[in-house]
Amino acid sequence: MARLLWTYRFPFAWDGAVSCLGAYEPEEMLSLAREAVPAGYIWDAGRKAIPASPAKLCITYLIGEPQLQ
Repeated sequence: MARLLWTYRFPFAWDGAVSCLGAYEPEEMLSLAREAVPAGYIWDAGRKAIPASPAKLCITYLIGEPQLQ
């Protein structure tokens, strides 16, 4: 059982925690998106709470929609 913990569970949890440290804020994502595609898209970024999350987790999102001419 300990072998499974150290082989799968611990590395997965560690990777998830460390990945969160490098996550972008919504404002940073908007800035990067606008630099990458300066015209022709309407960008929206933000955070959405996960309703049933006991740890009050949220999802950070970036959505780009083509601008209608």
